[in-house]
Amino acid sequence: MRFRHLLGVAALVGALALLAASLSGAAAPSAPVAPSAAKASAAACTQAEALKAGAPHAFYPDKPAVALALCGQFLGPGSEAMVVLFGFPTCWPVQKWAVFGTSSSGWRLVKEIPAYLIPPLRAVPNPAGGADIEETTAVHRAGDARCLPTGGTRSRTWHWSGTALVASAWKQVKPPDPVRHAHFYTRAGVECFGSDEQSAGAQRGVYCQGYTPAPALVGKNARLTVTGNVTLCRNRSIRDNRCNLGNSGEVDRPTLLALGKKLEFGRFRCRVLAAGVECTIVRSGKGFLIGKTALRRLP
Repeated sequence: MRFRHLLGVAALVGALALLAASLSGAAAPSAPVAPSAAKASAAACTQAEALKAGAPHAFYPDKPAVALALCGQFLGPGSEAMVVLFGFPTCWPVQKWAVFGTSSSGWRLVKEIPAYLIPPLRAVPNPAGGADIEETTAVHRAGDARCLPTGGTRSRTWHWSGTALVASAWKQVKPPDPVRHAHFYTRAGVECFGSDEQSAGAQRGVYCQGYTPAPALVGKNARLTVTGNVTLCRNRSIRDNRCNLGNSGEVDRPTLLALGKKLEFGRFRCRVLAAGVECTIVRSGKGFLIGKTALRRLP
């Protein structure tokens, strides 16, 4: 069985440097990404061929950022396949990879896989012959910034079925980061902020606000601290704002939390019920319920 890992730790640095150089307009290294001691396969699985085959599929074909990752029998025993990475000029440098097979006219695209990839891709020997490809990617939770995923990492293996590359089920590799914050809204018009982490200008706790049904639209809010202290406030009229209701602004956009769903962050739990949003301390059950008409302490 023949396959080559072309992006080890050191080679990966070089590959990403190559991608960065291509994207910045600097001259890319003329040497292939593969170690110089590695012998090219009969199908010429080299960085030069990867660039030639991958350029039309790059994010910017006129200035392609393409790096060779693997060579091997990924399309069945005795096959020749080439795996390439595509660079993208953001804080996450590799967001796509692809597999090419041989044809009478050269390399042909077999499969293109979008992915927030965590290199390197790995060649995994297959007992039936040839090799599979293992990829590891970042996991984004709802509300995560594109380049700041908090859901840990997951991996899966791509296998040649005889007619196509098919993927196995995902397997969690690195566990998700602990959830310490929440910012959500409901279709009933309640918006909540919560944190179990001390930060500058913010205290640990949960804050929710909402309005009575139109046309009254009288505002109200509720606060819950880590000690279980609950503060409730209701404005007297649509023109009154003694409860100091505000809005989330344009930077920190909340996530929609549907009816029946819940969020747990640190010591707190919030659930969306038919009557409104229930937020409590998990251990004690102390908290509040706020909705279109509801505003009360719990339990």
